[in-house]
Amino acid sequence: MSIQAHIAGFTFSTVTLSYEIWFWSDLFLFSKTVHLPNWTYFLPSPIDAPKYIAFLCLIPLVLTSKTQRMAWASVGISLLISPIPTLIDHFLDLRVYGQSFIGYVILNYFWVILFDCFIPAFLLLVVRALLFKE
Repeated sequence: MSIQAHIAGFTFSTVTLSYEIWFWSDLFLFSKTVHLPNWTYFLPSPIDAPKYIAFLCLIPLVLTSKTQRMAWASVGISLLISPIPTLIDHFLDLRVYGQSFIGYVILNYFWVILFDCFIPAFLLLVVRALLFKE
């Protein structure tokens, strides 16, 4: 793959994942109660809907990476960038405030990366390693 294809895959995956995290923030962000949309009941595990979404969003990034090392680095950077727009939007929401709010935003940043996106990203990278021997 060319570097232009990789940049396009990285941009597409990161922007798409950022949008999905923002659009479905009720699914991605930590909450004691989760109201699942109706479409999630068609999935094998409705509560894992964010994992399925992250898996689909990261496919172009993993497939357009030139090497395995590039794939790992790109996925890591994408996972670090993707939650930021949603958390900024959540942070700027004037209806929610309090002393513990900063901690809540930081918790959600790590929640999205580690709980919602890490497993799908790792699975994609393992599949890529098995399919494309380098």
